[in-house]
Amino acid sequence: MTDKRKIARIIDANLNRAREGSRVLEETARFINDDGSMAKQIKDIRHDIVATVKEFGFDYLQLLDARDSESDVGREQKGKLEIERSGLKDIIAANFSRVEEALRVIEEYGRPVNQDAADKIKNLRYHVYTLEKAFNVAKDGAASSGDKRQSPDCVTPIIVLILIAAAVIYFFYFKPA
Repeated sequence: MTDKRKIARIIDANLNRAREGSRVLEETARFINDDGSMAKQIKDIRHDIVATVKEFGFDYLQLLDARDSESDVGREQKGKLEIERSGLKDIIAANFSRVEEALRVIEEYGRPVNQDAADKIKNLRYHVYTLEKAFNVAKDGAASSGDKRQSPDCVTPIIVLILIAAAVIYFFYFKPA
């Protein structure tokens, strides 16, 4: 595998990670907090990430071609924090971290390919840090991004169902070759 293909594989994995994490956050802002403004900001960042990654010169098919999820040595590895989610606060924190870390990896591996695009990814990462603070996870586990309502006790099962449904849809329509 060439260095360019290895970089494409890393960028693909982290682009997916950033998109998935930002989508979870967008859905939280939209459906749990009823915060359209925050949901739109997160959606815009997700779209900006995808557009900026294209500036590295990898199109969708090149990234897809570099993907090898079946033989990914990290596929079955799960950290303790990945498995344990005690509530909405943990889900939100984990997904902000997922997006931030993925952007950092894209920035680092993209820098040899396109400095300007790497700088844009860096700026998006800092924007995510700012949004994380604005999202304001309440101490009781309920999300609060300006909405003062409390999260119902049924929120965690609903989130789990949404995530399961998203995974089923993804694998049904986009199953890896």
